[in-house]
Amino acid sequence: YGASFFWDSFAVVLEAARAGTGAQAALQRQLPHVNVELLKQIDLAGFATPIQQPGDGSGQGDEQASEVVSVYFTGLEETKRKTLGKDSSQRQVGYVELMTLAQKDADPSKAFADLLPFLVGRFGGEQESVKSAILRELLVKKRLPFKLWEESLHHFRNLWKICCKARDREAYSKDWCLVGSLLVEQAVREWPEGAVEPSEAGLFGLEALEPSGNGQDLPKLLVKVGKSLEKGVTLKDEAVQWVFEKTVPLSSEKGVPGAWFWTTLDKLAELVPQGKGAARTLWDRHPFISKRWRELLAEGIKQKAVDFSLVGVVDLLTRQVNAFSVEEDKDRYGPAWWAPLECKEYGDAVRLILDEMESGEIPTREASSLLARRVLALVHKEAAGHKHNLARQGKSTDREDYDAGMPNGRISSDWRVWGRRRRPKVEELCMRDVHLLARQWVADEHWDVPKHHLYDPVPFATYRCRDSVAGPELAVFLKLLTSGRSRRHVLWQVVDVASTVTGPETTNLVGEAIAGLDARQEGMARCMA
Repeated sequence: YGASFFWDSFAVVLEAARAGTGAQAALQRQLPHVNVELLKQIDLAGFATPIQQPGDGSGQGDEQASEVVSVYFTGLEETKRKTLGKDSSQRQVGYVELMTLAQKDADPSKAFADLLPFLVGRFGGEQESVKSAILRELLVKKRLPFKLWEESLHHFRNLWKICCKARDREAYSKDWCLVGSLLVEQAVREWPEGAVEPSEAGLFGLEALEPSGNGQDLPKLLVKVGKSLEKGVTLKDEAVQWVFEKTVPLSSEKGVPGAWFWTTLDKLAELVPQGKGAARTLWDRHPFISKRWRELLAEGIKQKAVDFSLVGVVDLLTRQVNAFSVEEDKDRYGPAWWAPLECKEYGDAVRLILDEMESGEIPTREASSLLARRVLALVHKEAAGHKHNLARQGKSTDREDYDAGMPNGRISSDWRVWGRRRRPKVEELCMRDVHLLARQWVADEHWDVPKHHLYDPVPFATYRCRDSVAGPELAVFLKLLTSGRSRRHVLWQVVDVASTVTGPETTNLVGEAIAGLDARQEGMARCMA
């Protein structure tokens, strides 16, 4: 348009800049004469000077330029092009190079903030091998620094959801299990003061552990963190409680929470240096443990937990009492520890199970077997407690020494039994080098002995416990016997019970069993009698 158009346009620009008004207002006014002096304020020489590139010069200016250069953003476009090809191995190499650039960048936080959305967007459409490689490089090999994990939690969740929806999701479980373990360990180690739950990262770590079944390893993680702490630093009680309650839910379709309770307690016992008394120490130190046990019992005992509730927990505590060293710990602990079995909730749970047996909700065959095992467990419990108390009093607990002063070598009827010696089988009598009254009879007589034939029974010694330790169980046993259901099986359970306990309840039970025998089944009747 010529030189005049240039100068007119330039005058409009200068006027708008000088007056501070909009371009529209400047165009509506009469334009003054062009003030060429304003050109002196423009550094035309500076416009002509080329921009200095890194490494072209030397000195402080060159050092400052090299400090602000981003390794990641400089090679970003070129490296991203490698992830767009058809070859999956080349795409995998491109993803790894991108993560390496971000890791080596001067500001990794800014670099990964740009890279992670790109990776998440491409992750779902990649092949399984490429997905595994991305996950392994990013999290397992920690291309993404661990200190940035918490601020990248949103992207972690997106990757986690994609892996859960994959066909071969088991292929990623090992990597996510490691991620979950690290996040939970960090959350437990840096537990907020007074908090009842860990940080959001800790909760996500638990979520990543549960599908692989490693949620039950939380106590091991807690013990690992506890042992790694400096001397004088202990775990927060809230952290221990959170781990315990997450490991021992009040109800579960996958297992028996009551059994998990004691398994978890045994694992946490490593935090206590008291050795064999660790479970008792944790029970006394942390009130939430005894509270959880009562809550489990109050929640109700499901059918698959009946066996453990009646027999398993009694045997478990009996083994602990038997393993307890009185010589080492008699100054620290008192009598045998049965607190979990003496709480009101446990008694109510047992009574409810016995009612279900009596009503037939639990089949008679299974009920009689459970009752026989429970009676034996209660006898062992009494024996362990008695032995423990004798040891605390400084008395001998050796079987032979204990029997030495008793009439006829028997334990006093005031107590209780330690075990039993059953009559040996007739088939084995000829092979035993002992003097028995029936040995000659076994050698000379045939098995078709007339019914009127009299002979001396084989002598044997029994050591029984007073049946008062299992009064409710024997009462239910008697009702099962008189009900007539599965009678033959119940009769043989009566034999086992009667060889374990003695007293009026047992006598009544055996009397009812003998009175109901069928004379036509002479073999069973003779064995029972």
